[in-house]
Amino acid sequence: MKPQDDKATAVSVPELPVSMSSRGERSSVETKSLIQKFRSVIWDTLDRSPEERKFLAKIDFFILTWAGFTYFSKNLNTNNVSNAYVSGMKEELNVVGNECVSNLHHDVDDVSFTFVFEIHGSLRNLQSTDQNRGYVISQIPSQIICTRGYYALPDLPSTTRVRWLKPEEKLLALDRMRRAGKQLEEPFTVQGLKRVLKKWHFWVYTTYYTFFICSENIGTYMNLWLKSLDRYTVAEINTYPTVINAITIVTTLCYGWTSDTLQVRAPIVYFSLFVCFFAAINLTVWGGVPFELKWASYYLTGFAPGSGPVFLTMVNEQCAGDSLERKFILGTTNAVAYAFNAWIPLLTYNTTYAPRFLVGNSTTAVFIFCAAMTLTLAVYLQRRDAGIKEWWQ
Repeated sequence: MKPQDDKATAVSVPELPVSMSSRGERSSVETKSLIQKFRSVIWDTLDRSPEERKFLAKIDFFILTWAGFTYFSKNLNTNNVSNAYVSGMKEELNVVGNECVSNLHHDVDDVSFTFVFEIHGSLRNLQSTDQNRGYVISQIPSQIICTRGYYALPDLPSTTRVRWLKPEEKLLALDRMRRAGKQLEEPFTVQGLKRVLKKWHFWVYTTYYTFFICSENIGTYMNLWLKSLDRYTVAEINTYPTVINAITIVTTLCYGWTSDTLQVRAPIVYFSLFVCFFAAINLTVWGGVPFELKWASYYLTGFAPGSGPVFLTMVNEQCAGDSLERKFILGTTNAVAYAFNAWIPLLTYNTTYAPRFLVGNSTTAVFIFCAAMTLTLAVYLQRRDAGIKEWWQ
């Protein structure tokens, strides 16, 4: 693809020592044995050169662990409010309607606001005793993870200044960008943003991800359904829905391995949408749906979140040749999607209509259908631009 006139000049990549660059590239073209192929599927650095494996191990240790703990902390903080609601806070504080839910969206990802959880916790814990230990436990990791992020995040390969990467490893990071065909850093400019907004990528990808994120709320209300049955203890009400998270972990790993092994993206996303659409329809119908199927439908919603990274990988690959477009779209898709998700549940999942949520569940089913249609449009446009005829790519 020819570079456009208004693009910034690409950053030149310094040459790596032969011992690093040649061995890294040679390992990618050597014929792999069956065992090597299997090992590379389980952990994709096992077939790289020793230098590159060491570099990627550092990246995984600092970035992957920080990202994992950050996501855990975010979910821990937000779920604490939901757990407290079904564990006595509703009755103790006379929280009705959307009062609790509207506060929840102000708490997400706000580290400083975790101190508010201590105030809530001083009123009730999960066993209706006057303790705040649960919220202190969620607040302390947030502060530690926030501090670690300052040292763990290395910035971009062309601008990194972290001390835990050696100079030759920083060159290796640039060389990996070159080998992957990715353009290096381009600053934000008015002309560059105009170029990005003229393409279909921003509009279609952002629309899909907004539908996708807004359809993920359905599984979070399982605890309200369990509470309405008046047959489970507080501990059980808070424990049984955690299986959804376990399913998400397993499916996320399976999606990632399958996506990398078969080099497919869209079919995996379609699969997750189909499973969640089936669950949403069951929960929308509600009356006449067997108890066991309702339970299973809530658990099936755990198939959805894992397809998000697969979709973002597809976006990253499609925009690999334009660094400005890549970082702009990856940022805006998340920002726009969660901006809509901050207020849509307030309208569709009014807690006064728990546990059925007819409006919320039916709206979720519509969102999933719209997401599938938007994904189909994205796949069609990608194939058109690349001249690809195979439907699975």
